[in-house]
Amino acid sequence: MKNRTVAILIAVTFIACHCSLLFAEEWYVAYQAGIDAVNQKNWGVAEAKLKTALSTGPKSGKKVKFYGLKFDQYVPHYYLGVVYANTNRNQEAQNEFQQVDPTTLFPPQLANL
Repeated sequence: MKNRTVAILIAVTFIACHCSLLFAEEWYVAYQAGIDAVNQKNWGVAEAKLKTALSTGPKSGKKVKFYGLKFDQYVPHYYLGVVYANTNRNQEAQNEFQQVDPTTLFPPQLANL
């Protein structure tokens, strides 16, 4: 009986771990949702999504592989800085903008720094 209980606990733990991985949001989905939220001025959602992208995504860059053959600009610190600037958290905005490599930005974004 004891062995069966242990086996069931191990199986449940294994399934729970794998389910969380299956339903975890991909970094590039969170990043795009964050940019969409920035464009809609939905600062709370934007901050949460961009932080998710930062914690799980690759290093920032001008041409980062998102998935398959899709390569795009990935600058989460820039957009998080925009969120902080628009929510009057100027020091946090400055900290984020300082982490942005200017060579990864396009001219319209550079004008906003």
